[in-house]
Amino acid sequence: MASEKLTTSSTPFSATVATAAGATKLAAATTFTRNVTSQVVTVDVSDKPVIPNVVRNGVAIAAPTLNPAKVTDLIGRLGPILRPTLPRVLSQSVPAGQRIVKGTSVDVVMVPVTDIKFNLLDNVHADLQNLSVAAVQTVTLDPAIRPLLIKADTADALTAAEQATITGAMTKAFPGSFSVDNAVPARSFAVAFNSLKSAQAFE
Repeated sequence: MASEKLTTSSTPFSATVATAAGATKLAAATTFTRNVTSQVVTVDVSDKPVIPNVVRNGVAIAAPTLNPAKVTDLIGRLGPILRPTLPRVLSQSVPAGQRIVKGTSVDVVMVPVTDIKFNLLDNVHADLQNLSVAAVQTVTLDPAIRPLLIKADTADALTAAEQATITGAMTKAFPGSFSVDNAVPARSFAVAFNSLKSAQAFE
């Protein structure tokens, strides 16, 4: 980025312009000064493909040469990947919300949902502590439950009937091992709802 000061000069002159009030004589300034900011824009017109810069464990990884025909054959024989097996970002080297300079390296840790336990999260139901967040996806993805989780940020925003619907779905999913007791803070509906909202973030 560069700043350039340009100066142009002209000889004095006068001009007459017609206005609604009559003819007016104007004198022009002899010197005009302006600041112009210039910016270099680079356009890559190369016919070569872009080579990604992938670094793993501090070592640059060169892209292997694949056989297109064999890759196509393999893809045709693959089955769909189950969502719980897809890794999610669990942590990163730069704190969330922090602005960084373009080009800064950010290390991320990705973990399959099946390996993320509720005990890693705060404010979760006591009966879910030893389960993975994937275990409750049968509830969070339930067509009757999902809209309730989307519309409400807290348990207080739900009606008594809606709370009963969610409680019923949870007790059905975990018969004999899950219960809601509002007299016990660690087993209240509020923490059960918060647990589902947290699990929903990993879908």
